[in-house]
Amino acid sequence: MVSPTHPGVYIEEIPNPPTIQGASTSIPAFVGIVGLLQTNLPTANTPTLVTSWLDYQSKFGGLAWNAYVSWAVFEFFQEGGNLCYVVALSTESEQYATANLPTPPGGGNVTALPVYAASPGKWPSNLKFNVLVQSVGSLLSLSVLAELTNGVTKDQILNRYIGINSFSSWTDAGNNNYVILEQYGGINGSDTKSLQALANRINKVSAFIRVGPVDKTVGIAAAASPVPFNTDGEDFGTTPTFASLADTVKGIADVSLLALPDLAAVTAANQGDQISAVLGDLCGQPPSGRNLFYVVDSPFAQDVSDIQTFKANLNSPNAALYYPWVDTYNPITGTVVPVPPSGAVLGRYAYTDVNAGPHVSPAGVLNGALRTVASLETYVSDADQDLLNPAGINAIRRFTNYGNVIYGARTLDATGEWTYIAVRRNFIFIEKSLTDSLQWTVFEPNTPLLWTRAKREISAFLRLQWNRGALFGNTEGEAFYVVCDETNNPPEARASGILYIDVGIAPVYPAEFVVIRLAQKSASPA
Repeated sequence: MVSPTHPGVYIEEIPNPPTIQGASTSIPAFVGIVGLLQTNLPTANTPTLVTSWLDYQSKFGGLAWNAYVSWAVFEFFQEGGNLCYVVALSTESEQYATANLPTPPGGGNVTALPVYAASPGKWPSNLKFNVLVQSVGSLLSLSVLAELTNGVTKDQILNRYIGINSFSSWTDAGNNNYVILEQYGGINGSDTKSLQALANRINKVSAFIRVGPVDKTVGIAAAASPVPFNTDGEDFGTTPTFASLADTVKGIADVSLLALPDLAAVTAANQGDQISAVLGDLCGQPPSGRNLFYVVDSPFAQDVSDIQTFKANLNSPNAALYYPWVDTYNPITGTVVPVPPSGAVLGRYAYTDVNAGPHVSPAGVLNGALRTVASLETYVSDADQDLLNPAGINAIRRFTNYGNVIYGARTLDATGEWTYIAVRRNFIFIEKSLTDSLQWTVFEPNTPLLWTRAKREISAFLRLQWNRGALFGNTEGEAFYVVCDETNNPPEARASGILYIDVGIAPVYPAEFVVIRLAQKSASPA
């Protein structure tokens, strides 16, 4: 406040009143299993901010088989995401299968080069997963193998991976058949520098194994037959439990999206139970829930009937189910890998939010185009989607001239009140924006001055949303209303310390069904 002491012109700078800022809606939390990283692994069960795929690699390692968080984060950034959080499940070193490779003959105290499965669990043993070291002239080659029985492995996901790629095969002396998933050559098994170069290459490239640490006491030699993995540790790959991380995810203030991609690889029954627990604890509406929006992956190898049965027990306005799995291109190895769709889908959510807004559906040939998806686990026809769409199952489809596209925009809400993702997420956006930006009203005197200021700021924010097309109406009065006066703040409410602000908005619904009406026009008589 200026206190004039002489005649003249005085300048007084007045601070702007608090305004409502749009809340972030494009930051997801990916919860689950990460690959094995030898050093500097962030604290387990703790949210870690990740700003790029390179940032993820530096903190959690690379792409890892049976650790679908890595693939989901990779796809998220490839499809347009900018920021995410990763919550890694706690795992111990003994939970990673190990392979006891042979040591060089006459090596004295030399021990075997440590080789670990890239992710925890017993899956390497269940698949008869092996590592083979062979002599190639004066050097060695190391191969990652999976045993075939009647042309297939014991795992459906690995069978698809083998089927959509061109891998060489190998047969041992006992006529057992293997497929060579990865191969690394040019190794001197007794030279530390050669082994360190091998470890660096494998740890950067391999989806199946990690190697190291390397020092002068380790080495490898050729083996007459494949070396199996030992799996004495606890199996996190069969029934991981994610619902226990609810409180951790609730504590991440700027997260509004959620994915648990590893759940898609467990049995459908276990997946359904855990999804229901997460929906109830994390995705409920305030005040009991966090209002997170959960992108649910379908289980692997489900037909249309299976996925309808799976979805029947899921009900939430704050979740959406996507079907089927997608095959993403791994630029490091040049292979195509089957993965749950949530990472790619959330990338399109983030892209659409930034470029259009949460009121626009992340679906269709524009906003739903999955540019990094090479193919789909199964192809959905019009007849299939006639069954999927009414059930609230969002199909991912392939269209000529457009490629692979998210072609569904519905939530898992069974009541019919929140049918569309864009409508629900726009409400979440507005609710969160008002909650975050109106904190200044708390403890202010509950007077007409406060009512006027609050109404003015909310109206200005909603007017901005209307102007950008997020609300429906030809006029402001049709698009929204804000009431904050003596009509909804009677003396008894004020005496209880309560300020009521009633807000109504007219949502914009997506044009899900486009009907073009054509009629034959008759020529007018002359």
